[in-house]
Amino acid sequence: PNLAVNLGLRYEFINSPTETLDRVANISDPLQEVPDEGGPYFENPSLKNFSPRIGFAWDPTGSGKTSIRGGFGLFHDQLLPWVYTFAPFRMRPFALRITLPSSIAGPFPTRLDELVNQFNLDGSLPLEVLNSTSANAVIDTSQPYIIQWNLSLQQEILPGTAVTATYAGSRGVKLSRTADVNVPPGVICEDPLPAGCTAADGRRYFGTTPEGTTRPNPTFAGITDRRWDGLSWYHGLKLGLRKRFSSGFQYQIAYNWQRFMDEGSAIRTTGGDFTNASTFATDWRDRKIDRGLSAYHVAHTFSSNFTLELPFGPGRSYGSGTSGVAAALIQGWQINGIISLSTGQALGINGDGGQTCRLCADRGSAARPDLIPGRDNSPNTGDPNAWFGAVTDNFQNQEVGFYGTLGRNTAEAPGIATVDLAINKSFALSERADLQFRTEIFNIFNRANFGAPALATFSRGRASGSFGRISTTTGTSRQIQFALKIVF
Repeated sequence: PNLAVNLGLRYEFINSPTETLDRVANISDPLQEVPDEGGPYFENPSLKNFSPRIGFAWDPTGSGKTSIRGGFGLFHDQLLPWVYTFAPFRMRPFALRITLPSSIAGPFPTRLDELVNQFNLDGSLPLEVLNSTSANAVIDTSQPYIIQWNLSLQQEILPGTAVTATYAGSRGVKLSRTADVNVPPGVICEDPLPAGCTAADGRRYFGTTPEGTTRPNPTFAGITDRRWDGLSWYHGLKLGLRKRFSSGFQYQIAYNWQRFMDEGSAIRTTGGDFTNASTFATDWRDRKIDRGLSAYHVAHTFSSNFTLELPFGPGRSYGSGTSGVAAALIQGWQINGIISLSTGQALGINGDGGQTCRLCADRGSAARPDLIPGRDNSPNTGDPNAWFGAVTDNFQNQEVGFYGTLGRNTAEAPGIATVDLAINKSFALSERADLQFRTEIFNIFNRANFGAPALATFSRGRASGSFGRISTTTGTSRQIQFALKIVF
């Protein structure tokens, strides 16, 4: 009788949309020269989406003062319009995205006008121009899903007051990554050593050979592919203390420690999902290069709120004998407060992509510098003019032809701290209605919460002068507002 269990099984699928006139083109292989036309936008992976769920609640003592709860569930992430609004329809012959090298670009805009007119007349373009077209493709679709679990213990320690401890975790599988799949393959430095490699360390080298300087598919320039092979991991500990409203007072305190890792956090490229992390994978062939803290990662958060009704007025501890105007002035006061504290989100420090491979950086692929051996991969001076210190204190331009040695999202942005306060005064209008005057003060201490610092370390071989400089704030300055509210 002290145990309750819920079991569930959800089945949900979607249809893969089609275009009424088959004006859809896509490539299913990075080396494909002629796009496939017609058919659905992508192969539908959702037809086996069975999602089991289980949850339980148990009172081991039967006293109603102890509760142990847990749950497990599998959740599918459906491939909804964000997939096909960014991908297969942006493909020749129905759409063209052209990156013209200077050798064939000609005078602007004369050359562009010539190409547009020619295309409008007969649908053709010179071969060298067609080979400069970019593609947005969905080459491989798999069904992304997340497994979540949690276990919590809640114990009443005083009447109306309880503490809670919760462990929560999740594992994401087949998550989306965005990458240019038409970058040079390079060579792996292993025995026997290819030219340009100095050690059999397994690193990928992009030298002056065709493997490092030419695209595998010369028919296209960059091919932006959305693939589903990424993983994520989350572990979190949540502690809470809560007192229910009694005797004119209530409060709640919550602390959360978490660690969130993945191999790519973003799905959008245009505009980007984040300002603190790259939207492109470093190398589509090796997702482990980008395994690191998620763009969502915030290690510590603390929040607290309280409500206090001041004990003044008739029937209260102070001024219980007052009446008339005096009673109306001293009764009905309430103070509310919210305290929010958190460490900063994870930051990805950027390097010079052209140092590794010019074509690798052409579509915005992630690039990171080398970490100087023995130095700090997450420096923090606290100075908004140089949050990470000087570039050369900890980082150096990556070795020519190689990826940088710095990990993904190793740094941390400034934390956030705010205190909000509200003072309310209620006036009785009738037995069933009150007029409430509210004074609300946001960020009462007027603390400047800094935004993310500039993340670029090197450009064209030179250190960035703006590296680590913070030019924005997060949230508002102190804000005060007044309001009247009728409660009935």
